[in-house]
Amino acid sequence: MMFAGFILVGGVLATELAFSPPPWLQLLIWGPTGLVLCLGMLRPLKALFISLQFVHEAREGRMERSSERRVDP
Repeated sequence: MMFAGFILVGGVLATELAFSPPPWLQLLIWGPTGLVLCLGMLRPLKALFISLQFVHEAREGRMERSSERRVDP
C-alpha cells in the first residue's frame, strides 16, 4: 500500500505545482484514484504473501514451554 501512497502523493504534488486546482477538485481526482489503486493492489499482494508463506513453510504460531524448546544446530 506504500506504493499507492507514493503514487498518490507524487500525483497530488505534481498536479498542485503544475495547475494549482482548488482543493475540492484535488479530492475529486485523487480520492477515487487512491481507492482504485489500493483495491487494485489488494489481490496481488495477498497472493504474494500467501505464496511467501508456502515457500517458507509457515505454520500456525504456538506457545512453547521453556522445557520444550528445540535448539536447531
